[in-house]
Amino acid sequence: MNINNPTHINPKLVSNNLGTLETNDNLKLTEEAIKQSQAEAAAKAEQERIRQAQENARARVLNALGFGSIQSFGLSSHSSLNGDKLNYFTPSFHSHSISYDEFGRTIFDDAYRWSGANGGGGNMLNAAGNSKYLNTPVGEMQVFLDLDDDNDQYGVGSIGYMGQLINLDDNQDGFLDSSDEFFSKLKLKGYNSKGEEVILKFSDVYSSLDLTKFVNTQKDVDENIKKYGYNKGNLESGTSLFRPEESYKKLNDTQKDQIRKMFAANADESGWIDLTKTYKDEYRLERLTFEKLLKSLDFAYSKTDLNGGLKLERLRFSGYDGREDWKYGKREDYLEDLQNRFNKMYNDYYNDDKADKLAIRKEFQAITGMKFSEANFREFYNGLNSSSTAMKYASALKDVDSVVGMKLDDNGMLTLKFDSGRTMRLSLDELYTSDGNFNDLTERSERANAFSEAMSFDEEDLNKLDFNKIGADINMNGSIVSLAELGVEFIRKLSFQNGRSAFILTIGDGKELVANALHKIQNVENMIRFSELEEKDKLRGSKFEMEM
Repeated sequence: MNINNPTHINPKLVSNNLGTLETNDNLKLTEEAIKQSQAEAAAKAEQERIRQAQENARARVLNALGFGSIQSFGLSSHSSLNGDKLNYFTPSFHSHSISYDEFGRTIFDDAYRWSGANGGGGNMLNAAGNSKYLNTPVGEMQVFLDLDDDNDQYGVGSIGYMGQLINLDDNQDGFLDSSDEFFSKLKLKGYNSKGEEVILKFSDVYSSLDLTKFVNTQKDVDENIKKYGYNKGNLESGTSLFRPEESYKKLNDTQKDQIRKMFAANADESGWIDLTKTYKDEYRLERLTFEKLLKSLDFAYSKTDLNGGLKLERLRFSGYDGREDWKYGKREDYLEDLQNRFNKMYNDYYNDDKADKLAIRKEFQAITGMKFSEANFREFYNGLNSSSTAMKYASALKDVDSVVGMKLDDNGMLTLKFDSGRTMRLSLDELYTSDGNFNDLTERSERANAFSEAMSFDEEDLNKLDFNKIGADINMNGSIVSLAELGVEFIRKLSFQNGRSAFILTIGDGKELVANALHKIQNVENMIRFSELEEKDKLRGSKFEMEM
């Protein structure tokens, strides 16, 4: 080819009525081809936009359910339950058992990794909790989170199984209601007899949902063993998924006697039970002396919150003696440890763009018992970091240490030694325990649960409460009676010098009753807004089921 000859490089342009440009390369570009290419590009862009929107929406749903925070501290729960809602305040390492490496060296097993509050160990959920449908008064329906009020446009809001609703119980009181952040974002979806989709707001059907109906109790475990001769399905009580107020009661006389016998059988000459004590078996393997005892101890004690109210705190027990603190993190002074944890949470919330702010808000409520607000958050931060108030605020936080030793005096006073170095003295009268079942209902078979938020109410708000739905244990015997039945006409709070508070209840004749706490009274009638439908009119969980 002679490149100097212009006739060889001059392109031949031909115009026709189709608007085609033809070159010497025989390349044809039509307007239709350009439009098609542009349409395909637009379609791909839209598909990518929808994909990203779906991913973002699903991530927000998982975040609301607390799944991200489970992974953030290394828990791999088979049931994706996050009852504790803890990350920064995950308890310090503690152990109930020992295993061994290939050389027979001692390994202390992590008790928290498989703790009940995070769905470890056995199967805590019953059939209703494992179901993907909720059996409502209007029929069997799916539950989904509608965060953007678009009826779950991208189809990513479904609750996988009903037990996951426990993760939305912010105050861990066993009820899903308006006090929980995402209650108003829940919706129900079902299909009528014609196969037509029906969507209802969750709050139009329920004023409150009893979440305890989704878990096994010890009664269920015992019945399972009685029926099959063994624990078929490895059932486990799920009461630990909720705050201790829902399942712990004060020790009765029989239980106090059992504790005295426990000390008589296990304490050393000085009266102490050292839970970290070990021995060598016939194979020269190290064993925890009190391994069986460690796994059976289940107690809580009453502590004062920042408002002067009482709340229960579960005690943890550990056989770990601190020999490998280099592996699990150096143990700090207890107050310093709490300050560092809270300061890290506070600083991450305001200074780390990648921080899970929703998880932090939930954790704040879990460790303080107070609803999150920036004012409350700031108050705790300032209070913990002031030398004059640090202990007051630290005492109001959830414990992170474990009991490693205990001693019972003849006068019934129990001394607890913690792995953090602190000690605590309690009377047996101040101890609570759980049998793995939820606390009994009122005399009318209604659920009554501690209304801890009431301590933060002012007098005006207290007296706006529905006295038919609020009760008190006046006789301190576990029997909850509604304020209406007691004849209460007025409530006021009274604070004592020891920092505790109580409610003074004025009844019709001017007589005053004292209540340490108030309780919400819940029953089926005031939790459900719909009347029960006849079976033929009830909805079904999926359209497919209707077509069967």
